[in-house]
Amino acid sequence: MQNPGSNPDIPVEAEVAFEEQWDRTRPGVKRKIAYLELANERRLVVFPHREWNAPILERRRVVLFPVRNAAVAAPVGGISESERLTASIAPPEASREPAIVAPISPGQRDAYGRIAELLEPIDRAYSKIDEGMEQLNEALDRLAELARQLRPSVDGVEPSHKVG
Repeated sequence: MQNPGSNPDIPVEAEVAFEEQWDRTRPGVKRKIAYLELANERRLVVFPHREWNAPILERRRVVLFPVRNAAVAAPVGGISESERLTASIAPPEASREPAIVAPISPGQRDAYGRIAELLEPIDRAYSKIDEGMEQLNEALDRLAELARQLRPSVDGVEPSHKVG
């Protein structure tokens, strides 16, 4: 993790809203993540600081600590006691013991359930888009091959395949 302002492409402070999404590298695990539009028209992935229980879908002013092609965020003014994780959460790779998870309130549980319900149709739609893109690429490849075959001969050399 680098100092804020050490990467000229990443601002020192920004407003972000974290959302929860499934971690594709670890099935069954969700993570908090935010996206920030940068001045150079790129999107920066932002993760909350490991000691911060960042609120979901609430815009917050944060300090950004650059990390490779992403950033770690902490709230401006520091992490309040009410948002500080009560126990250290160790990554599963670092320990064979289960990680301790901060307690969630019934209101948060209901919000997580609603978010999960909203993410399911999004995932289904994304799958359809992904399948459609594959079909589109296959069709474009066939079209390019046909166009190559129909190209007029160059320097008296006939195309290698005839359409028929």
